[in-house]
Amino acid sequence: MGRILYRGGRIYSPEPGASAILVDDGLIAWIGSDAAAAGLGEPDAVVELDGSWLAPAFVDAHVHAVAAGLALTTLDLTGSRSRSEVLERLSKCAASTSPDALIWGTGWDSSGWPDPTLPSSAELGRAAGGRAAYLARVDLHGAIASPALFQAAGLPASDQLVKGEAHHSLRRAARGLLTGEQRRRAAETFFASVAACGVAMVHECAGPDIGGSAEPGVVQRAAASVGIDLVTYWGEHGAAGIARAQALGARPGGDIFIDGSLGSHTAALSVPYADAAGSGTLLLDPDVIADHLIRATEAGLQAGFHAIGEAAVGAFADALSLAAGVVGASALAAGRHRVEHLAMAAPRHREVLARYGVVASVQPAFDALNDLAGLAAAGIPLAFGSDAPATVANPWAAIRAAVFPTVSQHALSARAAFTAHTRGGQRAAHRDNAGVLREGAEATFAIWENTGRLLVTVPDDRVSSWSTDPRAGAPGLPDLRIGSDPRCLATVVHGRAIHDVGVLGVASEKGR
Repeated sequence: MGRILYRGGRIYSPEPGASAILVDDGLIAWIGSDAAAAGLGEPDAVVELDGSWLAPAFVDAHVHAVAAGLALTTLDLTGSRSRSEVLERLSKCAASTSPDALIWGTGWDSSGWPDPTLPSSAELGRAAGGRAAYLARVDLHGAIASPALFQAAGLPASDQLVKGEAHHSLRRAARGLLTGEQRRRAAETFFASVAACGVAMVHECAGPDIGGSAEPGVVQRAAASVGIDLVTYWGEHGAAGIARAQALGARPGGDIFIDGSLGSHTAALSVPYADAAGSGTLLLDPDVIADHLIRATEAGLQAGFHAIGEAAVGAFADALSLAAGVVGASALAAGRHRVEHLAMAAPRHREVLARYGVVASVQPAFDALNDLAGLAAAGIPLAFGSDAPATVANPWAAIRAAVFPTVSQHALSARAAFTAHTRGGQRAAHRDNAGVLREGAEATFAIWENTGRLLVTVPDDRVSSWSTDPRAGAPGLPDLRIGSDPRCLATVVHGRAIHDVGVLGVASEKGR
């Protein structure tokens, strides 16, 4: 790749006042001022940043790449305002879809409809032109479907939201109707879309009830084709799950479901739901969770579980204590195990998670549920993700949600939020030499269009003004109060450009 000098920009680095960075063979060889760069010798190529902002690239710490790509390439139902709009969008999609092709839709949410009545299966079948149609709710823990898909799954047609094991069967049937080409194209489309948003790494959360064992290979090949870094997790517990994860080139964690989701009323609560019967479903008890944690820790592997409701988080916390009694607290913490979502963690649970070094993989887009400030204050490392397609993979929107949440007491500083979406995701994957721009670190970064001021401090209840004083020497962040997000000009992974709107020029070509 040669030695490439990027100069004339503003570098988000521990090096005060840095404006230039030298990349050599995929690593950062030097950071400093433009004037000092003149003494480095002649590089193989020079990129003129023209005042652009160069910073660590984003990491999306929780995605489902094929499903997210299908939302981009087939039927996106996000923002549908009524059952009639769902049917209308489905009908339009069917008109441009092969008569024998499955229609995969994602993103509808009836909780905000004037009339929450769902379309019937027969109505979906008519709108789909008789095709098999699978329409997942926004949280991906339930779906509605056409009669043809129920038939393929061997299930009686239902006009209700399909949840639990029936939903797993329905989704497996839908996946079985997808061609390998559809899956590959969907994953590549998703990876290209996030690369254009400054994302350099994603954590794929696969599993037997999500995409099946054939999907990780498809996703891994798609990531390699785009050039994006990928860490794959496999959500199946026990000895068999660990063995399968290793065979798939994955880690034995991620979406191992302790419970479901709040929107589908399957998250395990400690009290009954106010708007539905029951208190959700606890899918695994602490002994089963602890067994998996012990096996993974003893094998030197990273485990992780999906836990949303307070009862589920409590079961995970109890399991951590049980596992620590077998493998020891230090060994358990060294595993840097994960918990996904963590929407309802009581203070006593946070204390346990922090004690055993658990990483919280969270989605700031669900800001009404996330007490991010409370998690950070407890000492729990944060890694931000989208859970795409459950939410749109937009890192700046996630950071804005973390800094300006619905509940102001849950707010993080912009610096903490940016770190959680960059270095936090790298550390969650045990990648400690990435996510920060310093000499010897991986040359993985994004270049952003100059939007004006870079702010050293963000406002909260204790700060009445924004600091833009360059004498601080601290790296600044874009002004999050501006409505539009910064434009990503280039995304570079290990020194190679995976996204470039033309700013890298000869350096981009030499790095490919």
